[in-house]
Amino acid sequence: MNYPSSKPRLLGIAMVVGLSVAAVGVAWFFRPAPIETGADLLSSQNGYGVHVESYGIFYMPDSPLGIGLIFYTEARVPPEAYEWLGAGLAAKGHPVYLVKSPLNFANFAPKMADAIRQAHPEIERWAVGGHGLGGQAAALYAHGTKRPVAALVLLAAVPPPFAGLATTNLQVLLVSASEDGLLSDGKLRAAESVLPPTTRHVVIQGGNHAQFGEYGPAEGDGKAMIDGGRQRAMVLDSLASFLDKVAAIDRPAAAVQPNSGSGPTAPGSGTVSTP
Repeated sequence: MNYPSSKPRLLGIAMVVGLSVAAVGVAWFFRPAPIETGADLLSSQNGYGVHVESYGIFYMPDSPLGIGLIFYTEARVPPEAYEWLGAGLAAKGHPVYLVKSPLNFANFAPKMADAIRQAHPEIERWAVGGHGLGGQAAALYAHGTKRPVAALVLLAAVPPPFAGLATTNLQVLLVSASEDGLLSDGKLRAAESVLPPTTRHVVIQGGNHAQFGEYGPAEGDGKAMIDGGRQRAMVLDSLASFLDKVAAIDRPAAAVQPNSGSGPTAPGSGTVSTP
């Protein structure tokens, strides 16, 4: 008597098990980082409104005074972890849009800023920025967009070498932290040849990578010597001052026009913050 072979059935079971394990691995990799904010910053306050929209969270001042900021988050980090930035800048007159990227990876939708700008024509001048990989996405957008931006903000981030920003007149603010274990000094030095010569570089002494947001510790990060609230307050002051200065420039936004300077200088030649 011939019995049917069990090999096809075993192969099918193995495939199902393998796909299940792969699905669990993918889900684990793309899991969102936990948010660790104790403040309710999603409610409208005196001076600005908060709107949860399809593209993210929009902080709109009642009387906008300056440039708006479209902000991409670090990989796996939800926009809610940067409510401090949206609320803080909106209170100072700057509209802020915290981007909700697919799976919280800005690289999956770096041109989402186009849709945000189209949805909010009331904001005439926008800067783009981001934290970590979100900053890389913002840099690529600033370089490639056909609608120039007014400025670029990089929090613990440097643009990829092919971003082509060194010979532009783009206004750039780079904020790094002395204890950042994810953005090395070598990467910062390499950025000197990628960023425009007018780049402003602010170093948060005692800060680390994860404390640019409110989502808990990051694997491989350094140990912060100051608390997160102090670090974010220092970042907010630098951001507000930078955007105020860019807003005062009496000319249309021009992100990637050729720069006639002799070449880029070290980003570290700018302001250095101390605790």
